[in-house]
Amino acid sequence: MSENKILRSSGEGSGRRRARRTPAKTEPAAQPNITASKRTGKIRPKTWIIMAAVTLVIGGALILALALRMPGLESRGDGLNSGVTRPLPSRFSEMRGIWIATVANIDYPEKPTTDKRALQNQLDDIIENVISSGANTVLFQVRPSSDALYQSKLFPVSEFLTGEQGGDLPGGFDPYGYLVEEGHRQGLRVYAWINPYRITTGTAESPKTDVNALDKSNPARIHPEWTIAYADGRLYYDPGLPEVRELIVSGVRELVENYETDGVIFDDYFYPYPVKNADFDDDATYIKYGGITRLEDWRRENVNILVRDCYAAIKEINPACEFGIAPFGIWQNDNGSNGGSKTSGFDSYSLIYSDPVAWIKGGYLDFIAPQIYWQFTTSVARFDVLVRWWNAVMSGHESVKLYITHAAYRAPEWDTGEIPQQVEFARSERSYCGSIMYGYGAIKNNDNGVKDKLLSVWNEEIIYDRIGVENGVKLTVTSPYDGSDIGANGSYLIGQCDPVLPLYLNDSPVSLTKSGFFSVFCELKSGANEFLFTHGDERLKYTLYNGKPSKGADAATPASPQYRTLDSFVITNVSPSSGCIIKSGSTLDISCTAPAGATVKAELGAKFITLEPLSPLPEDAKTESGFLCQTYKGQFKAPNLAGSGELAELGRLRIIAESGDNFAEADGGRIRLSPKNGFSLAVRVKADDTEIKVAPDSWYYDDYTSSAAGMEDNVIAMKDGWYQLRMKGYVRESDVEEIEGTVPNSVIKEAALYRSGEDVVAAFTVDRNVPFNGYVDDSGRFVMTLYNVSTRDPAGLEIIDNPLFKTVGQEDGARENVYKYYLALKDKDNFYGFTPSYEDGKLLITFRGPRKIDAGSAAPLSGLKIVVDAGHGGSEHGARSPIYGYYEKDMNLEIAKAAVRRLEQLGAEVVMTRTDDSLIRLADRCRDLLSIKPDLLISIHQNSMPHSTDITMIRGVVALYFADSGLPLAKTVSAKLSESLNRLERATRQQRLAIVRNPQFPSALVEVGFITSVEEFDMMMRRGGENVAASGRTIAEGILEYYLNQARWLVED
Repeated sequence: MSENKILRSSGEGSGRRRARRTPAKTEPAAQPNITASKRTGKIRPKTWIIMAAVTLVIGGALILALALRMPGLESRGDGLNSGVTRPLPSRFSEMRGIWIATVANIDYPEKPTTDKRALQNQLDDIIENVISSGANTVLFQVRPSSDALYQSKLFPVSEFLTGEQGGDLPGGFDPYGYLVEEGHRQGLRVYAWINPYRITTGTAESPKTDVNALDKSNPARIHPEWTIAYADGRLYYDPGLPEVRELIVSGVRELVENYETDGVIFDDYFYPYPVKNADFDDDATYIKYGGITRLEDWRRENVNILVRDCYAAIKEINPACEFGIAPFGIWQNDNGSNGGSKTSGFDSYSLIYSDPVAWIKGGYLDFIAPQIYWQFTTSVARFDVLVRWWNAVMSGHESVKLYITHAAYRAPEWDTGEIPQQVEFARSERSYCGSIMYGYGAIKNNDNGVKDKLLSVWNEEIIYDRIGVENGVKLTVTSPYDGSDIGANGSYLIGQCDPVLPLYLNDSPVSLTKSGFFSVFCELKSGANEFLFTHGDERLKYTLYNGKPSKGADAATPASPQYRTLDSFVITNVSPSSGCIIKSGSTLDISCTAPAGATVKAELGAKFITLEPLSPLPEDAKTESGFLCQTYKGQFKAPNLAGSGELAELGRLRIIAESGDNFAEADGGRIRLSPKNGFSLAVRVKADDTEIKVAPDSWYYDDYTSSAAGMEDNVIAMKDGWYQLRMKGYVRESDVEEIEGTVPNSVIKEAALYRSGEDVVAAFTVDRNVPFNGYVDDSGRFVMTLYNVSTRDPAGLEIIDNPLFKTVGQEDGARENVYKYYLALKDKDNFYGFTPSYEDGKLLITFRGPRKIDAGSAAPLSGLKIVVDAGHGGSEHGARSPIYGYYEKDMNLEIAKAAVRRLEQLGAEVVMTRTDDSLIRLADRCRDLLSIKPDLLISIHQNSMPHSTDITMIRGVVALYFADSGLPLAKTVSAKLSESLNRLERATRQQRLAIVRNPQFPSALVEVGFITSVEEFDMMMRRGGENVAASGRTIAEGILEYYLNQARWLVED
């Protein structure tokens, strides 16, 4: 465990497991109770009764006198309420521990001193800070280096306590005894943290290897033959000596016998961390005790024996006292056969001869607390990878609890959400029973808000009464389906089983969540890949393919060719099917699909054109039912039409097919002929929100702003039902009406900004209803482009006092008869949508302004209409979850309903796109929004990834938007969800999504989490799915915060 980089960079480790506090063995009962108090650190119940009686009779003077005589009972000042006694946490309560390092005075004492009141006050501060962070356990370093911060007959008083090793405890004050007593009174469990082998804390540059510099009572000075000096500048006890093991075990016995300690813990220091090109000189011991065992295995076994003996000694004295170890976070890096983790860092097994897996399998630990001091993003040692690995290793060893030791000391350099996200992630794992934080100083100082974050994640008690709670679920893999062809070199598998039993895949343990969810990523070789899941008596064989052979691939006879057929004698796929304008003297391509062998003709403009098959069918072509069909094509030669102006009507295309007694006909589009010198035609948009496209087949997201009703423009061409307008856009023939005459260029007579209630309006007085396009550019300007206008002396636009824009600008467009106006936003997060319209000879662009809500009201969202969209539904399941038959659509609806309930409580009028498991097509949802005209839309989804992706390492909230007005809404809701759920917040992104494309109102789509992340899914589903509902409420609170944030932009009208 890191000693704040003073001793080494990896840190002083620790772990914890809560033991039921039963009175420790002490001196015989005939001993005076005050003497017993000094030794146990806690006054017995009988003693409290006697003292209470004495207090009532004699009064405060005697209490003060006793306090002066009794270490650990002095007045603690104003820092704590000495009259309050808190109950100890349940033995099944989640471990919430904080390490207190005494080596080099990292945490305690602040500096060596013999002032017992100062020492006590500092412990009071520690207790207060630990409690106020939400923790329930202190892990106090009682023996940093062959010394003691407690009353010991084996080890001298620590130099870190008084400044000089040896002598008496200052004024008889026993730091650990006081901490046990006062900690218990304040509801804290207290563990004794021991460094077993380290004797001194020197460095390579400033070594401390002289045993004669130690106190004369130090076992290392008494027995220098037990010590080994190493190249790191420190002295160590030789782990191979039985005498050393007996010394360490005796020290543990002393602590458990004399104090009501709740647990004993070792950290990661066993054999020393290696120094390059340096040997640990235990050759003589190895020769004497090693036998034929390899040196590395012998060293590991020396540590194993120590761990086993300490465990046995503790349980002999006090079975309720727990024993555990906080090893280095990496046991072994996976080499393909050793069962190690998918990491590439320093490992404890081969470099410091520490084998936690042996301790777990041996059953001589109550808990293991690996020091995982890395982030989720640390490539060589990812937090999530290691937590999952340790959880899997615990499979079948339910007597050992898993605690995770976190690097709170790194809070200043990490994102504020890292530590709480780590805790929340780890909570999902089957064996996890708590967390321990190393970095008391960072917590005390609330560096980067870490103390606040801990308090939020430790805000309510969680009970883990056993590991693996039966749920009766049968072993199931839900995705991908058995027999799927992934077509890639790897695939994930997710599913669920009963967590009461461990799960194995091809004999390797699989990490399970508390609900029995699992996910693995497996490499796939070419062809078939077979997997065997084992779960108790259940066996599940699963096959995935990387390139699945087609059926009959090995047959000698090739498969028969397949031909297109029609169910009846009909004509389909007529082209052109919609209106066209063709040029004088040009040709028009005509095609259709009709029964093979039929005579097919097209009629247009009183002419018949024979259509021929595109390619002949083989003579042996046949079908068992229906009619074989072919594609027929032909060309119509347009007549010459002189002059210009009016279009000539050729009529509607008609196709006829005949074969024997069979006859069919079908109509195509209306065809008109343009005179040789051009034509005159204008159209007017019939309804609001009409699409004006860049090309007939372009995506909406690349198109111009949807037009308001009344926009007018000239037509320059028409094909397949699309008018091409003079402004270069395309509009469907069904969306416009043809009008007489042509539309001339307009003069921009006036341009003005004005306030309209909470909104801001840009008004342009023009001769005709000119086309318009608007968007926010990369520099944060709203660009308004007017088409078919004169660019000579256009009206100027001036800024006014308003909540949205800070400056204006204008310039000629890139093309002729195009003009642009600019409105520079005060902030891109202060933009809420716009709506174009035409009214009384004016083009109006109405910008939504920030809304003023009453924050103090019980219904602050009153007057606002909000649409909540639950993604998918009906046969559109969305992504598959680890639960068989439970899909993304189901979770979306549950979250949406919870959001609606909260939004309605806040006063909003709420409209849901679906209220049950109905299939509502996306196009219908988008169309409904046009009539609903909401103030805001939020769409709720769950994320997932393709099967070829390693989803075991992908998680988090992501909010998406398309229309510029959705950005601040997406950011606010995303941040709120991330903070509330302690979940990674992925970058808010602009994405082409239909439901959030309308520019008239703020809209965002939030992927609450990855349904393929079993840890996130477990978190959502735990305790009856309470976090599903919590997610919905949080989304509603995010929307409230979104509106509250707008207050800073309000400007008095």
